[in-house]
Amino acid sequence: MPDPVKTTVLKVIAQEMEDHISQINKVHPNPSKPIDLDIEKPPIAFLFDEREGIKNRNRINIGTFSLQVEVWIEDGEVSISDQADIIQAEIHKLFTSSELIKAATLFIKEDEEFHAEKFYANENLGGIFLRYQVQYAFAYGDPYNPVRI
Repeated sequence: MPDPVKTTVLKVIAQEMEDHISQINKVHPNPSKPIDLDIEKPPIAFLFDEREGIKNRNRINIGTFSLQVEVWIEDGEVSISDQADIIQAEIHKLFTSSELIKAATLFIKEDEEFHAEKFYANENLGGIFLRYQVQYAFAYGDPYNPVRI
């Protein structure tokens, strides 16, 4: 059975991040269990889809959801803060230039109220939270059938 359009969008974003952002080792969309950072070494990214709304436009449903990108980073030759800035820039560049992401979504843009926040778990581990708004479309009544408008 095919994936719903929203699931496909998340998979495309995750795969594009893994394929094109060399600073990230692995991307986990909506992990169902905790990831052991001793086994999977940072930088590692997690994608979480949050609030979602769907509007009906005649024969098309437009879905919009908040996407949180959480990247965990270990301190190294480059500081956590500088690595976070580099990764944020690479994600922005990817989200605005990837043809596969453009094909899967109507748009993906920074959240206007809250976009980025760095964090520190301890002296050797930290990261950055990034929040985006993602919009996609599917045929009315069929969330498995993507629509381009």
